[in-house]
Amino acid sequence: MNVKFKCAAALICAITVLFALIPSAHAEKHTYSDTKNSGLRDEICLSLEGTGAEAYYTDGNEYGKLSALSESELLASLRTLMTSTHKYKSSYADSKNYADETDCQGGDGSIVLLYTSSVVKFSDFIGSGSIGWNREHVWPKSLGGFDNSGAGADLHHIRPDDVTTNAKRGNLKYGNAPSGSEVKGSSLVSGAVGGHSTGAYFEPLDNVKGDVARICLYVYARYGGELSKCSSITNVFESVDVLLDWCESDPVDTWEMGRNEVIEKIQGNRNVFIDYPEFAFLLFGREVPTDMTTPSGMAKMPTETTTEITTEAVTEAETTVETTTEEVTDAAPVTTETTTVTVTVTTESTSVTLTVTDAITESEKEKGCASSTAYCMIILMIPLAFALNRKNK
Repeated sequence: MNVKFKCAAALICAITVLFALIPSAHAEKHTYSDTKNSGLRDEICLSLEGTGAEAYYTDGNEYGKLSALSESELLASLRTLMTSTHKYKSSYADSKNYADETDCQGGDGSIVLLYTSSVVKFSDFIGSGSIGWNREHVWPKSLGGFDNSGAGADLHHIRPDDVTTNAKRGNLKYGNAPSGSEVKGSSLVSGAVGGHSTGAYFEPLDNVKGDVARICLYVYARYGGELSKCSSITNVFESVDVLLDWCESDPVDTWEMGRNEVIEKIQGNRNVFIDYPEFAFLLFGREVPTDMTTPSGMAKMPTETTTEITTEAVTEAETTVETTTEEVTDAAPVTTETTTVTVTVTTESTSVTLTVTDAITESEKEKGCASSTAYCMIILMIPLAFALNRKNK
């Protein structure tokens, strides 16, 4: 086997690994609208493609740069980003008038209510009374120190809710209430349950926990520098642990992402914790769970894992070299150097193992030839790095 043939074989092996990895670098796509929420409740968002996120996180605000900052630096940077891009300050009336754009589902103009996830009509709005929907300050006004302007009118913060559920939820902190009483809605939602409450905490349903966690994180990061009561997340949550647990257990769905898109078109800013729930953990000095599902997928591709994979592959290549000697009839003894390389690469959805064994004679070595394994390792690292880099973007 000549050296050129060995190189070609090595290249084929590398390309095979590349194509095995590429599918994992692409997640499901959803087509978003910036005029009507086109997302669906409980359809997990697995990609930032098709959103305004790529254009939003620029000029030093890329995830890789922000995630390397200290906790205080990250908070300051996120606050500056969301404040500087917040061009239109919405009124409290806007949170009603835009509801059929921000809080509809599949672009149909309906209204998806917060705690029960019930779908109602825009015309069901009621300013006062016991049957209808009104506006919920997810971070209660009394716990945040604001009224119906500023933080109290921000579209990222205000959500439509059944009037009865809203009243029963009151101004309790969010927290676990396993023995709490059911919080039921009005006849508008057929008495649907919107959560459980005790005298101390209100616990929404599981598929809403992530929504309220990311909204409260937005208020904390966006307004914590202006409002003292919003400067501590435990003013509205039982604990940081509960906040992060809810953020992880209820992943971002395409509806939540669709809402982010529409509000960006209106206000100019985005809720960064919807695009990158990873920031929530980094903000409080916690490790980002590597099994957490996020739109960017960054939680499952930490930098240190990539480095570890590459290092292990190289180390294995360096430690599996064997030398053997075999006698050939009517010829001088031939010393053959045999190299075996085994590389295993595991991504979110793919595990690839590549084993290459090759031999090079002493005479070939003296002529400056190299084992095809060496070529394979060099060529393999290029597409491997490329694929992992694609995953990180």
